[in-house]
Amino acid sequence: MVDLYSRFTNHKESIFIEYGRPKPEYPDIFDDHYPVNSLTLALSVQDFVVTYLEFLQKIPLKPQVYPQIDKLLANHKRLFTYVASYNWDNGEAQMEYIVRSKLCDKATVLY
Repeated sequence: MVDLYSRFTNHKESIFIEYGRPKPEYPDIFDDHYPVNSLTLALSVQDFVVTYLEFLQKIPLKPQVYPQIDKLLANHKRLFTYVASYNWDNGEAQMEYIVRSKLCDKATVLY
């Protein structure tokens, strides 16, 4: 949530996240049955963007693994046949996985 007018955080242009179950009288008083917690992320939109981008860069991304394709990579003829008959409506991720593999031969990459 962006608080441009210091209504909730008392800081102009504050950006904060709330989680929990808000009470109807929000943002006044909360009881233990419906806790809401606030976390101020930045005191300006620019600071938030910089902080958020730095945070995103630190997230470890797990590469997608395709065991079936890993088996095909051991047999260049079967891999080429698979690529030649691939339905592109299924997306590009599998083809990118194949092309990036060191086991993929040049003919398949060019195809």
